[in-house]
Amino acid sequence: MSEHRATLRSFRHRRIVMSSLAVLLLAPAMLAVPLSATADEGEDPPTAEVAVPEDNGGTSTPEATEISAISDPGKASGAAPLISEVEPLALEDHPAVSNVEPAVLEAAAGDPAPVTPTILTLEVDVANGESTPAQWSVNAYTPFDSGATPGPAGPSGATGEVTPGAPYSLIADGDIRYAVGTWRCLQVDANGAVIPGYADGLNSVVTVPLGFSVVCTVTVEAAELTLANKVIDTGEGVTESDFVLTATPFFLSTLPPETVTGSTGGSTITVSVFENHDLSISGPPGYATKSIECNTGPAGAWVAVTSLRLAPLADVTCLFVSRSTTPLSATITGDLNVGGAVTVIGHSFEVGESVTGVLQSTPVALGSRIVGPEGTAVFAFVLPSGIEPGPHTVTLTGATSGEVAVAFTVGAALVVAPAPTAAAVVAPAPTATAVAATPALAATNVGGMWLAPFAIALLLAGAVMSRMRNRRRMG
Repeated sequence: MSEHRATLRSFRHRRIVMSSLAVLLLAPAMLAVPLSATADEGEDPPTAEVAVPEDNGGTSTPEATEISAISDPGKASGAAPLISEVEPLALEDHPAVSNVEPAVLEAAAGDPAPVTPTILTLEVDVANGESTPAQWSVNAYTPFDSGATPGPAGPSGATGEVTPGAPYSLIADGDIRYAVGTWRCLQVDANGAVIPGYADGLNSVVTVPLGFSVVCTVTVEAAELTLANKVIDTGEGVTESDFVLTATPFFLSTLPPETVTGSTGGSTITVSVFENHDLSISGPPGYATKSIECNTGPAGAWVAVTSLRLAPLADVTCLFVSRSTTPLSATITGDLNVGGAVTVIGHSFEVGESVTGVLQSTPVALGSRIVGPEGTAVFAFVLPSGIEPGPHTVTLTGATSGEVAVAFTVGAALVVAPAPTAAAVVAPAPTATAVAATPALAATNVGGMWLAPFAIALLLAGAVMSRMRNRRRMG
């Protein structure tokens, strides 16, 4: 019961304060109205009565409260004074409000309470690539006839007051190679720390509650492409930096081709996520593109491509391999007879690769060689004694360059016959010598039958000379 009475008493005090405040507020409206009474000389100035309610159990009794109507006694005669000349009564001096809390008096006197502004800030977050937030513009707008305060607009980080509860559409504009993501709007305190419990930005629209400070952020994403190359060195002095690697947008003519100078480590460029890009390479004459591969396969596997389109945040590397158009070749020099020393040289192989050699028809392994700085592989060997005279080849096979063969003909081993002597003319020694030489000539597989008639002629000549000698003796 006591709590109820206290509540009623507080309510009545507020009514008293508001009634007194009404009197003060009505005074300006009566500025031009003269007083209805004047004071004769020697009489007391007239007074005005103001009915002030009191707490008397629910009833109000008028009680005269004197307010000086004339601030200057010299004006007691003549024209009636205006209300503007009335000396005001301080509210806190009124007995009905003398026990009211000062804070209540301040509110009753009309001091406005501080109002927290409603703030919206727009920011752009660049996820990857060459762009920066400063290169982007942002805007929060409402329909022209909505009556709402225009939202912030300008570079990333633009901020300003907005109309509480009004929907604002959000826009970010910048590098056309980038895809603009979803806006995320969060309430923050004066230090920028996130205050949990508020989130907005769905469909790029935000509504800021009264007194909130909200930061809306959008992430923009592009794709990154690394272009690298390798030149198969065949000893011609050409390097990777002699080439230019290019990714050309297929659809948007406003986007220029992206070009980089060749290198084994590669150069990274930012490419549009809305475009197919054609890959190409240019360089010195006499070189051809052997392959173009990108690590776009499953688990980053390398696959052959000539054009590709990348998703936002993709990070892909493409490798161009070029090779001289000079074909592989091989030469052979030396003694091409059985047992002769020969040299086979392979040309235009990749510097540093391993090359194996094989002598054929019946395969004879010649081992392997590492290609030197001039792109050559050198094999020096002796034609084995067991090789058959006739056509043969040496095949050289590179680990990456492929194979090449050189053909040649093996001759029989050359055997020099001993010079004939007088003893060879006396029978039967020449016959034995000639017969002994025959097997050696056959082993070379070179015909020696042309010596037989010569040997027979020598034998016949010897017989004729012997007969002639005998006739002289007999004669």
